[in-house]
Amino acid sequence: MKRSVRLLSKKCEHCPRGYYQHRSGRPRCHKCPHGYTTLNTGSLHITECVVECSAGHFLNEITGKCEPCGYLAYQPNPGSRNCLPCPHNTVTLSINSTLIDQCIGNCPAGEEHSSDGSCVPCQRGFFKEPNDVLCRPCDPAYITESVGSDEIGSNSCKRCPSGTTTRILGATSIETCVSTNQCASGEHSCHWLAACIDLPDKENRPTYSCRCQPGFVGNGFTCTG
Repeated sequence: MKRSVRLLSKKCEHCPRGYYQHRSGRPRCHKCPHGYTTLNTGSLHITECVVECSAGHFLNEITGKCEPCGYLAYQPNPGSRNCLPCPHNTVTLSINSTLIDQCIGNCPAGEEHSSDGSCVPCQRGFFKEPNDVLCRPCDPAYITESVGSDEIGSNSCKRCPSGTTTRILGATSIETCVSTNQCASGEHSCHWLAACIDLPDKENRPTYSCRCQPGFVGNGFTCTG
């Protein structure tokens, strides 16, 4: 691939990162606009100037935007197109770390790092598996009844009884499990002159509709003759 060069002490050299030159035989290169750089040396056109991401971030070449390295990587240099992975089984406490020294040992299952770097149990309603970095809320229809849960669906995030689910993520007691058929259980708000019609659940959340009985009008929650 043809690369741009500059004349330095009668010797041609590639334009450094952050510079470009589209013409041959020129004594100097053009600097990218403020806040922009190039991903390589020897750039030819201003179109090769991209946003200069700060340390701890990388350039997403698809979107053209800077993104943080995340909890499993770091990047000490600004203007990078990728991040450097932390050593095996280590994580960072922030998503924009800049030094390998910020990679620390991951907490065991059921625990996550606090702001001071110590490991603390997941709070009730949350769990963390061995390869996770942070505790996550239990999915709908699952609950935890103690702290430090380490595996969904086992003795940590327990599934609600058959035919029931939870209305929220991170539920903490079996009392939060509600029937998926609110018409049959009576857990609905239909008017007494309306029929309750059970509908398919949406994202594990029970749904139903109300229809006024023949001879009455309304939205099902209120019906009049």
